[in-house]
Amino acid sequence: PRGTAAVALAVAAALSLSACGDGGDGGAAKADAGGDKKAAVATGGKDFADAAEKTAAYGTAAKPGEFPRTVTHAMGKSEIEAAPKRVVVLDVGEFDNVVSLGLKPVGYAP
Repeated sequence: PRGTAAVALAVAAALSLSACGDGGDGGAAKADAGGDKKAAVATGGKDFADAAEKTAAYGTAAKPGEFPRTVTHAMGKSEIEAAPKRVVVLDVGEFDNVVSLGLKPVGYAP
């Protein structure tokens, strides 16, 4: 019984450790997911200059307080007809950002 348990434990440990090994294609998977491009942007590499242009394409060209405005974002475009009167924060992590802009949220979703 003890010998069987020891063998089973050794096999389980070997399988667990082999899952942590490098399969060799991790770099290719990272490159396919844009990992190298993200690193180049973060470290000031060749894609760094393009990042500012791409970021500038999001948001709006409207001046502060100017409505209606169209906001371009990752999911498309949204038209905001008038200045928001009530704001709800949908992510607790963004709560501080909203408050730092001088807004008082009427609610948040934890």
